[in-house]
Amino acid sequence: MSAPTEAEARTLIARKAESLAMTGEITADTALSELLQQWIEDRVDRVRPQTTRMYRDTVRWLAPFVGALTVAELRPATIKRILTRVEKERSSSAAHHARVALSGALGLAVEEDVISSNPVLSLRRREPKPTVPIALGSREVLALRSAIVRREERVRSTAGQGPAFVLRWVVELQLGSGLRIAEVLALRMMDYDAGAGTIAVLGTLTDNEQWELVRQPELKGRGQARQVRLPVFAVAAIEEAIAHTPRGGQRRPTDPLIQGRAPGWISPRNVRRSMRTLRSDEELVEVFTSTGIDIKELTPHLLRRTAATLVAIHSGNLTDAQALLGHSDLRTTRQHYAGSAYTTVGSATALDEILGSTVSD
Repeated sequence: MSAPTEAEARTLIARKAESLAMTGEITADTALSELLQQWIEDRVDRVRPQTTRMYRDTVRWLAPFVGALTVAELRPATIKRILTRVEKERSSSAAHHARVALSGALGLAVEEDVISSNPVLSLRRREPKPTVPIALGSREVLALRSAIVRREERVRSTAGQGPAFVLRWVVELQLGSGLRIAEVLALRMMDYDAGAGTIAVLGTLTDNEQWELVRQPELKGRGQARQVRLPVFAVAAIEEAIAHTPRGGQRRPTDPLIQGRAPGWISPRNVRRSMRTLRSDEELVEVFTSTGIDIKELTPHLLRRTAATLVAIHSGNLTDAQALLGHSDLRTTRQHYAGSAYTTVGSATALDEILGSTVSD
């Protein structure tokens, strides 16, 4: 079953969903769109809230691609055409998310004996072309630090010292720990041991179902909780951040380690937005261009890769980089963070020798 236009497809989908809403039964005539909704409801209590939200968003934009197709009409070739179109019109990442959703939904149909096998599983996975992950060298890091200082001078008069310095604090801590940006911003006062120069990585920031920013007391993956011994430059950034307490208040153990104008968690989106402003810094663009790095690559995640790669180059112990980043699989570290050329990462304190000099020095 198909429809010539998106509007007509949505109408057919709505009618089918309404007809099945009374029983929730999965049959050969169940619309794929309805099956996707049932799959989400089946997963709600089994995955984290942000994962459920991602599934809902995927199903929302996937609706026009699947139209009014029913379970009986789905064959491997049909699924392949859908995924190919998604990749062409959206992205390869979107195609991956679509594949996960379609596979999960059709898995329900298999469980209900509506179909004998999952057509998604019959499709060959396209292996991505191997690439060496992009990371910054010491020259690019120095240029980045200089660009941040120039930005601070521009915004300090209007934003105030705290908000102006947040980007620098986050960048230094990412470079010195390899943490994800949401992990950096989720650090609490109690997670920092000033005497030992360590941080305990135990949580991350996320949006709940109401799109409110909250701290989640667990990390992206299971078994990723870890303690990181920081290089001196990262400790210095933390100490400066702690010295800035909004509105003259007192810090409690559960308060955020990094705060801006007001006490409370800082959204990773705000920091990403601030970092994007650096892409127009002419001196930084010139340095990036001279080393073959597109300035659009400047994201918080680039700093995570940089920490891993620089430590790998310095000490040659890739398993230490794996521990630093919290990866359960060494292949993830090698393929996506430290590059296939590096076989071995030391303690993050090695970064002092590489990146320890700051602009103010």
